[in-house]
Amino acid sequence: EILASRKTAYSLSQLEWAFEITLALAGLFAIIGFAGPVLCDVFTMRFRRIFAIAKLSFKEAVRRRVVWVFLSVLLLYLFPARWFFVEKPENELKTIIAWTTRGMNVLLVSVGLLLAAFSIPNDIKNLTIHTIITKPVQRFEIVLGRYFGYLGLVTIALVLMTAAGLLLINSGNI
Repeated sequence: EILASRKTAYSLSQLEWAFEITLALAGLFAIIGFAGPVLCDVFTMRFRRIFAIAKLSFKEAVRRRVVWVFLSVLLLYLFPARWFFVEKPENELKTIIAWTTRGMNVLLVSVGLLLAAFSIPNDIKNLTIHTIITKPVQRFEIVLGRYFGYLGLVTIALVLMTAAGLLLINSGNI
C-alpha cells in the first residue's frame, strides 16, 4: 500500500515536472518571438536619429509648459510641511523629507505619464508625425527618442526639485 502511494506521488511529480517544462518552453518561445524583431532592429538603429528625436521631444515638452506648471505646484506642495503644521523640532527633518519625496514621486511621475501619453496623439492631430515617418527612421527609434527626451526633462526637473528640497532642509533650524 505504501509502495503504491509512492508510485502515484512519483508519477504526479513527473506530470507536474513535464507541465513546468512545457510552460518554460512556451515562455522561451514567446520571448524569442518578441525579441527577434527587436534584436533585428537594434542592429540597424542609429544613435544620431534617436538623439535628434529626443532633442525634439525635449524642446516640445518645454514649449508646452506642462512641466513648469507641475514644478510650481510641487514648490507650493513642499512648504506646508514646515510652515503650516506645528511639530516637534526633532521630527522636522523627517517630515520635510517625507513631504518632499512624496511630492516629487507623485508629480514627476504624473508629468512623465502625461507627456508620454499625449505626445504621439498630438503629433497625429497636428500632422507632424508624417514629417518624422517619411524620414528613414524606424518606429522603435521614435519610441526610444521620445522616451529619452522625456527622461532627460524629468531628470532635470528632479535635480531642480532636489536642490529646492535641500535648500528647504538647510534653511530649517534642525
